[in-house]
Amino acid sequence: MSESNQDKPKHYDLISLIELEQDIILEKLTELEKYAWRIEKSVLTAEIYGTIKNLNDYIFSDVSRYFTLEEDLLLPELERVMPNHSSSAVMREEHTMILNICSMLNKMLEDKDGAEKEKDTLQAEIISLVDVLQRHIHKKNHVLYHEVQSKIPPEHQQEIYIKMVRKVNL
Repeated sequence: MSESNQDKPKHYDLISLIELEQDIILEKLTELEKYAWRIEKSVLTAEIYGTIKNLNDYIFSDVSRYFTLEEDLLLPELERVMPNHSSSAVMREEHTMILNICSMLNKMLEDKDGAEKEKDTLQAEIISLVDVLQRHIHKKNHVLYHEVQSKIPPEHQQEIYIKMVRKVNL
């Protein structure tokens, strides 16, 4: 029996695993940004509030999980092969900044009335998250992945990939 496209993994190595997750996060960010602009022009309805809260919860959960995996498995290996020359320190700083913004948004979204009162600040924080996370992903795509592919031996990349897949149960 042949395997259908739905049954095949959408990733096959370390970079494609992270890129797949980034694509999902970028889709959610685009949707979140759309809602940020909607709240500027109208009241924060229960539906919009719920959607923004759900999108932020998803993004926060997903980036937390993947940032932890990167910091535990990928960045130490990169630092080992490129001491003092890799982009890992910048990645870690950006992870902290992104998680702090998500956390701040979570606090702002604890209740609808509070979020409505702080609608302008909520919108600004959402736009900040979108901007910082998009730039972070761009940096990964153009700096970090090049470092990984050029400096970490393929067999070590494969080991990291297997560990990541096991941890996220993909």
